[in-house]
Amino acid sequence: MPSDHLEPIEPSQRFGAEVSAARRRGSPDELRQWLELAQRMADETDTMAMAAFRRDLQISTKPDRTLVTQADRAIEERLRARLADAVPSHGVVGEEFGTSDLEAPVRWYLDPIDATNNFVRGIPIWGTLIALERDGELQLGVMSAPAIGSRWWATRGAGA
Repeated sequence: MPSDHLEPIEPSQRFGAEVSAARRRGSPDELRQWLELAQRMADETDTMAMAAFRRDLQISTKPDRTLVTQADRAIEERLRARLADAVPSHGVVGEEFGTSDLEAPVRWYLDPIDATNNFVRGIPIWGTLIALERDGELQLGVMSAPAIGSRWWATRGAGA
């Protein structure tokens, strides 16, 4: 016998995909705060990288035969320390020191000196890359190239 009574459906059941997508996007305030954090970190790493650029560098070769400098390591260590202070629940995936808390729903991706080959040769085409991903979707990215005085950034839904 059919029932005339309908059970209420929770919004998360009815609009599960929309709620899930909104959660992945984050709020505009949250994205703004994360972008501000990424920009402050880029400011700090610009200073560190420029202090090392075109100077005597300690250079090593990683197991994958790519170059790494002491500046790469120092910058990533600084970025990780800033993130641990500002957003301790977030995970970090870094080029030099690997992954911490891979299961975190929010993760930062760090490349302290992208184009290290250029950096060690004194060619000014290199930069620091900082990105944030939430629940598998990229939320923001910052690319800072201090040797050429440029920085680019974008956030989900707002573009570059």
